[in-house]
Amino acid sequence: MSRTPPRKKRDRAGEAFAEGMRLLRANPALAAVDFTTCRSETCALTPREGLLVADSDGIVHAHPDRLAAPGAWAWALAHAALHLGFGHLPAAPGAREQPDRYDLAARCAVVNRFLLGFPVGTAPEELPVSYPDGDEEQLAARWRAHGLPRAYERCGTAGSAPDQLLVAWPSWQGSFRTVSRPSPPP
Repeated sequence: MSRTPPRKKRDRAGEAFAEGMRLLRANPALAAVDFTTCRSETCALTPREGLLVADSDGIVHAHPDRLAAPGAWAWALAHAALHLGFGHLPAAPGAREQPDRYDLAARCAVVNRFLLGFPVGTAPEELPVSYPDGDEEQLAARWRAHGLPRAYERCGTAGSAPDQLLVAWPSWQGSFRTVSRPSPPP
């Protein structure tokens, strides 16, 4: 009696993610932004909602089994790549103070405003159709003084959680480095 090996279950979420990555890398400007990805089921930095979180070590932590269209993954990956490329997630050693909600929203607004004129993939339908003028610092200062408009509260890629995370960048320790990841912010 011959036993047929069990068929490996198709990873539709992984296939969609890979196609989204291919779409992102087809754009020469975004392909130049260097980052790695983590889709581990045990990753503590993967968002509970949304698609992904980018950290200051240049790692994009993508939800390993969230099913989204390739265009949605491409847009989310472009959003993360622009956070990295715009310097929103600078590397630094030691403990890091996380950006507040105004900085997070302002950075996402600037990235999304850029993506309106430089489209990659498919933006989420619930995002605003326009964004205010000003750079990250100007927007954050304006929103601290006058309140964060509800339309810009959830413009990132991690649902209601921050999509940007500052982690301690380890200093050179010979040929190997050990990275300990903090728990994600609440």
